[in-house]
Amino acid sequence: MIKTVRLSLKTVFLILSMTFVLCLFSISLVVKAEPSKAQIAADKIDYFEMSLEELLDIKVSVSAGTESRQNFVPSSVTIISQSDIELANGRSLSDLLNIYVPGYFKAEDKDDTIASFRGLAPDNNSKVLLLIDGVRINADWFWGPADNVLNGIGLDYIERIEVIRGPGSVTLGQGAQMGVINVITKLVEESEVNIAAGEAGWQSVSGMTGIKHNGLNYQFIGSAQALDGFSLPHKGWANEVMEGDSSHPSVAADRGTKLNNAESIRMLARVSDFDWTLWFQHHQQKRDLYNWTKDRDQVEQRLSIIAGDIYYPLNNELTVKLLANFQNDDYALYDRYSGQTTAGANEQRSFAQARLYTRENNQGISWLLAAELEHIKTGSKNWQGDNFIVNKTSDLSTNVNKTNKWLFPSSYTNKAILGELNAIWSSSWQANLSFRNDYNHNWGKQFTPRMSLTYQHEPRRNVYRLTYQRGFNGPPGVHYTGGFLGDGLLSENNLMYLESSGMTSSTTGRAVTNAESPRAETIRSFEFSVKGVIDKYLSYEVTAFSNEINNYILTLSTRNGTPGAAIGSDFVGNWGGVFYYANQPGTLKIRGLEALANWKRNNWRHQISYSTHDVVSADGFELGMKSPVAGSENNLKANGLPEGIFRYQGFWRASDEVSLSYQHVILNSWWAPWTNSKESGLDWGNLSAKWAYNKNLNFVFAINNVWDEDKLYPIRARGKGNETPGTPSLEPRNMTFSMRYKF
Repeated sequence: MIKTVRLSLKTVFLILSMTFVLCLFSISLVVKAEPSKAQIAADKIDYFEMSLEELLDIKVSVSAGTESRQNFVPSSVTIISQSDIELANGRSLSDLLNIYVPGYFKAEDKDDTIASFRGLAPDNNSKVLLLIDGVRINADWFWGPADNVLNGIGLDYIERIEVIRGPGSVTLGQGAQMGVINVITKLVEESEVNIAAGEAGWQSVSGMTGIKHNGLNYQFIGSAQALDGFSLPHKGWANEVMEGDSSHPSVAADRGTKLNNAESIRMLARVSDFDWTLWFQHHQQKRDLYNWTKDRDQVEQRLSIIAGDIYYPLNNELTVKLLANFQNDDYALYDRYSGQTTAGANEQRSFAQARLYTRENNQGISWLLAAELEHIKTGSKNWQGDNFIVNKTSDLSTNVNKTNKWLFPSSYTNKAILGELNAIWSSSWQANLSFRNDYNHNWGKQFTPRMSLTYQHEPRRNVYRLTYQRGFNGPPGVHYTGGFLGDGLLSENNLMYLESSGMTSSTTGRAVTNAESPRAETIRSFEFSVKGVIDKYLSYEVTAFSNEINNYILTLSTRNGTPGAAIGSDFVGNWGGVFYYANQPGTLKIRGLEALANWKRNNWRHQISYSTHDVVSADGFELGMKSPVAGSENNLKANGLPEGIFRYQGFWRASDEVSLSYQHVILNSWWAPWTNSKESGLDWGNLSAKWAYNKNLNFVFAINNVWDEDKLYPIRARGKGNETPGTPSLEPRNMTFSMRYKF
């Protein structure tokens, strides 16, 4: 049965009225919840009230199992505070990271928006791990990080963001190969309502409250957003690239999809005592895939999470902590032109971990041991009763869930043990030794170590850090379970039949040969950093890195096959080919530099950063297409990514009531994969002003892309015919207005 699904405005904004009532109810009912001073110190970052030394002393937990001060964490970490989020006016989480995080880049692809770190933009975000309140929310079967969070609009629910720039696999496992993003939601102290509006149909409402009743803390957050988006101009990718697999083929600018069109709903609830926490979150969003020209150019994800943790001190030194969560993850794709459903699938994930750890003792030693289990169940039907995928609406039928199954049913369990030792001696040296041993049901065992050494001669002097670590990422689950029936996925068990199929490679045009079973991709990473405070006004951080990637996993494809012909137990896609996962022979080496300076004095704060990367070697790699590298053998470049990015953030507190903020991003030249040419970069800036009318009410007025930059944005896909490289994915100048009222 063919379905048409739209989020009604009544549904979208119902959550506002419910949360508003809760806010009013909490005022008259009980005393507001009061988090501990330790919580406030960790979660409330005020750059104007804290010294540079205090800012470097903020505790973070995303890069290590044992909590550590930012100055001494074993990895490169960026923290984005609530005030940063409010004043930057980033449209989505990925936009926000693009503004603030050295080494990060929001990469455009033909059917996705990718989180890129340090010169690599993995297909389907498969090498980046996304957490929310420390819980992994990556899909195992195919898609990677939750799209409705990474590319989700509406950020009122976020307290701060911790970002690892580099591998995080040693503590977090599968997917944390290139970077980790940890979204920390608000610990609500006061009831508040937020309302925002702007050009292009921007509407946002949210409400939240925290109450204390019978010794327990209760917190509720609800939000809804809608953005009509911006029509794509007839230029670059949007005017030149068109897929043939469509019932109404046209370039992106003529399909009706819009830049950043989205509708979103979020609901969060938390109850906690001093030694346990239980929480529920629901994230739901539907958005346009504006670069895509097949009949599945809209994506909707509905992710529900139930999670909890409890800790029990065994004695003054030892503590046991138990963590568990369950996630129900629904995906659907639609054809924007007709509104018809063209894909749907479901994955369910269960996770449990037991930790035994110590806090830092008198000898300066802390350690952690943990064991975890993760159970994956894939191939169920989503909330619409769907588990299928088609490229064209003309392929839809009443039997589509059987003839075009997206994901074959499967269930499996993954296991891991991990440990960490943190030691401080002689008041100057600190060492972090960590390991993780994974057993994945599909691709086997993987051992991941990390060794980090930090030196500070005396307080308030430079901090030097040297880190060696490994990261890894295995093939997606669908490679083993099978799926994409009708769309041509060749699964693990049928790679041996490639050669006998008689098809040719889409990349080289030569006859295709059999492929070996892919192994887990690994990265060896070295980092050296130095950070410090030059005087009480100026701090800095410089990080040099060298990454070596082996067994790089590529998605390869074939052509000139007979649609529907059998290859083992799989079938040639209706487009005349198959796609499959394979290791790229050879080693990819990338090195780079990230430098940041922060100047703060009185009511001014300026932050400047520059990041760059260089492809040192890519032995055996093809150039262009879906390869991570482009250019020539003697002049290797990262595919579709800027060679350097300059970022500036400026803040001025004009008075107790008024503050101004300006952010500017400059992208250096980039290498276009289709024309194999060097293209000029672009730059844009956002401006905002905040007026605190009183302690309860404030207003923010913002202008996005204040200089109305209209150059084409880099895109990593090799779209046939993209002779004017780049895509028009930068919003034109537009204004937004928001109001926050605390009860």
